[in-house]
Amino acid sequence: EDTFANQIQDVIAQMKEDEMKSVAAKVTSTDDLEGWRYLQQLRAWLQSSRFEVLVTALLCVHVLWMALELQFVGSLTGKRLGIYADSMVSEESWPAIEQIFWIGDMGFTAFFHI
Repeated sequence: EDTFANQIQDVIAQMKEDEMKSVAAKVTSTDDLEGWRYLQQLRAWLQSSRFEVLVTALLCVHVLWMALELQFVGSLTGKRLGIYADSMVSEESWPAIEQIFWIGDMGFTAFFHI
């Protein structure tokens, strides 16, 4: 059993050494090394629980954003159909509010696309 475990540890150590040699061979300057370190840090952050919490929070904010937009559109549509006597937003201010919602939607789309 000891020998098998030692063999496994030797293989793992050799793999790590080979990987480091491969990286060292590819690095031709300190700029390359800094770029590699940056990618390693980015990879670690993207796999962290902080990143998951950030994405979860942004998903919740996006849901609230869509609910607010639906509330405004529904209120205005209800007024136009004669269901409501008044709406949350006037006809004159709707184009500006619609533009704000469009910008917000594009911001969320860009974030979640990346």
